[in-house]
Formats: sequence, C-alpha cells, structure tokens
Amino acid sequence: MPVGELMLRALILVFWGLLLAACAQTPPLLLPEALGQNVQVNQLVSVPAPQGQRQFNVVWSRESNVFSLAGLSLAGQLLFNISQQDGEIRIRHALPDIPANQLHQLIRQIQWAYWPLADINAAMPAGWSLTEDKDRALRQVYRNGTPYMVFQFDSLAPFSSVKITQAQGPELQVTTISVQALDVQAPGRNLP
Repeated sequence: MPVGELMLRALILVFWGLLLAACAQTPPLLLPEALGQNVQVNQLVSVPAPQGQRQFNVVWSRESNVFSLAGLSLAGQLLFNISQQDGEIRIRHALPDIPANQLHQLIRQIQWAYWPLADINAAMPAGWSLTEDKDRALRQVYRNGTPYMVFQFDSLAPFSSVKITQAQGPELQVTTISVQALDVQAPGRNLP
C-alpha cells in the first residue's frame, strides 16, 4: 500500500476519533421526569434566514417519563415528530433536510432552558456547567469556562419566552404561545 494512502487512512482514523471524542463530551439529554411536572407547551420559533425570519411552531410535552416534540410549519405541515423515553430518542417523522443531530440539540436546548438547574448540572460532563441569574432572567451554559449558549428569558414565569444565543449557530427567538398543565390521570388518556 502506498505511503500516501496509509497517511490518508491514518488521518481519517484520527478525524473520526476526534469526532467521536467530541460527541462523547456533549452533555447527555436529561430524563423527562426530571422536569417534575406534566405539561404541554406551544411555542413559535424564529430563526434568522437570508430572506428574513424563518418561523415554525413547536409543541412539546412531558407526560410521566415521556418527552414529545413536534415541529409544524406555519401552514400546519408536520416537519418533525420525536420522542424521548427510557433514554432513547425515537424519530417518528422528520423531513429529509433536518439532520437527527439538530433534533437532539433542539431537545437539549429546551431542557437547558426549562429543566431544574440542579438536574442539568448533575448531568453535565466535566468542563460543562450551567449558571442562572434570576435577577436578570438569564441562564448561561459554559464549556471549559467559555460561554457556549445564553438563554435570555422575557420573565421569570415558568416556560416563558426566551432568546437563545449560541456560540456557533443562529440566534433563536422562542415565543411561548400557551402552557397547559396535563393531568395524566384524566380518563381517556393513552399513557404507556
């Protein structure tokens, strides 16, 4: 085998090793039950795009040990539908141009915004932390002491609207439309 081909294969192996190591350092998703309440939240997400703002709706819920997330276009087309249960992510529907890692990141952002601070920090790997400044309605995620993501809330109310600023990636404006407490004991509900 030529030396050039061997070097290329070695570089590819090193690249994949570094990529896997970076993935291993990504904070894990939290358990749905860590939220502590059964709730359904309807939000409008605005993302900057070259032609102006791109918007879509997300409806997410936590019922017992299941977290569900659906994305809908403003016209009502289903963009994605995923759930998290027993440590597994199940993608039931996603348009081909939406990578699975972006859906995982969306779940992580929702959890970092709304799950209890102590549960988030307990799950963070070494070098990661989340701080909260209630006076400023602000949460910040740090990676190795460097700001990684900032959550600026409109208010201190649970599930309030939030602007998410990422070190890498677009700034998201998430506007809460409605919040509904769910009664998992209600007759006629299908729970796993």
